[in-house]
Amino acid sequence: TKLYDHVIAALESVVGPDRTTKSPHGTFISHTALAYTKTHDKEQEIHAQLVASPVKPTAFNATSLSLIKQWPTDGHYEWEVIKYIAIGEQ
Repeated sequence: TKLYDHVIAALESVVGPDRTTKSPHGTFISHTALAYTKTHDKEQEIHAQLVASPVKPTAFNATSLSLIKQWPTDGHYEWEVIKYIAIGEQ
């Protein structure tokens, strides 16, 4: 909840409270995203590679997040850091 509050406050300071979409739950909602590469033709190929080399969990400490503006360019994405958000123990 503290992390969510920091991110929302930073977003509001950049775009204003009227343009900030807030979660009705007041927290981040976990989600999963999957990007398909141009070098594989079928979802099964990507799934097979992911299963063959499972990702091991790791612990880390984060001291900041970046609020970014992102846009597509020629099949890639570029971004600009709008604001750094301090989190955790400083």
